[in-house]
Amino acid sequence: MAYRISQGAGLRRTIAIAVAVLLNIGFILGLQAGLIQKAITEIQTKVEAVKEAPPPPKDNTPPPPPPPVEEPPPYVPPPNIVVATTTAPTTAIQQVTTTRPPPDRPPVGVNQTQPDYPESSKENCEQGVVVLTLSVDEHGRVVDSKIAKSSGYPALDNSALVASKKWHYSAARKDGKPYATEIAVNVRFLLQDENKRAYEECKKAGRVQ
Repeated sequence: MAYRISQGAGLRRTIAIAVAVLLNIGFILGLQAGLIQKAITEIQTKVEAVKEAPPPPKDNTPPPPPPPVEEPPPYVPPPNIVVATTTAPTTAIQQVTTTRPPPDRPPVGVNQTQPDYPESSKENCEQGVVVLTLSVDEHGRVVDSKIAKSSGYPALDNSALVASKKWHYSAARKDGKPYATEIAVNVRFLLQDENKRAYEECKKAGRVQ
């Protein structure tokens, strides 16, 4: 009788231990299942938050216009100024052009003494044209005189040079201010204008046309 009681108590203890073990296993499984479910829920929430996030606004600002293309100004050729003086009844002096870029107003002759016609040139029937290059400063003075083209006769060339150094001009002006420049001047020596008798004698001798 005592053995049966002891055997029944052992069976109940075994069952109690098994139940306790099963409960512990169930608790652990339930705890793990809850954690896994919680993790899944958080992941789903984050995914939905990413899906529902609105797209960034589009930049509707129009691009800046291209810079304007400047067209080059039309080419305007420089003026070609030719100045001529009236011919005198005797030895003629003619200003024909400038040798530098033309100023706004070229020099204007104020005092141009006629060159002397050398007596030796009259006797030898010499005549021709001397081309001079004159440097005129901002005061209108002739500061230099050169022979650009000879008449072919030294006496005529020298007479033109001597006279030109005494000439005076109204100075050239550029932008309203006096301007130093160079000019070309033609000096003509013609016997028919200076001495008709000498010209006729030279013509008869066939030394002039």
